[in-house]
Amino acid sequence: MMGVLIGSSNIYKFYRREAFPTNRNYSVVRCTDIANFKAIMMNLEDEDKEVIVSVVENFVSSAARDETVEEGHLTKMGESMDEYLRIVEAAAKRMPTTKFSIVDPINRPKFNWYAKHYDSILWASREGIAKMKRSNLSCVEGLPLGCAQFESDQVHLTAASGQSFSKAS
Repeated sequence: MMGVLIGSSNIYKFYRREAFPTNRNYSVVRCTDIANFKAIMMNLEDEDKEVIVSVVENFVSSAARDETVEEGHLTKMGESMDEYLRIVEAAAKRMPTTKFSIVDPINRPKFNWYAKHYDSILWASREGIAKMKRSNLSCVEGLPLGCAQFESDQVHLTAASGQSFSKAS
């Protein structure tokens, strides 16, 4: 039985198996774009009995970063969240005996529009998962907003925050 941890660099960079010796052994899969995420989720196998997903902030921020007006940001964020949730639901339906844990998105202070709508992004993720009403699908609280410290690029977590985030996930 395998566990799969799908995460961006904020997971990939900080998750170390030896830091969690009593936990299930996870195969860590780096993912930063929605097309890659869809392929990963479609290719999960029956042996993958626990899947942790921590990537939605990448999809939302990438989808909207080239927009220049708030309406464009909101539209692109909503579209990417909808696509993400469809992919998650399809995998959960296809694999009813696999437990899917969806980690709350973290902030992206680099983008003022993302930070401004962070609460809505968090709500959309949680509410979208809840509406699916699947017993094999749950939300996991990620790194609380006040605990997230970022590198100078305002996207990547500092080492201390990254380690805390890995533990929370």
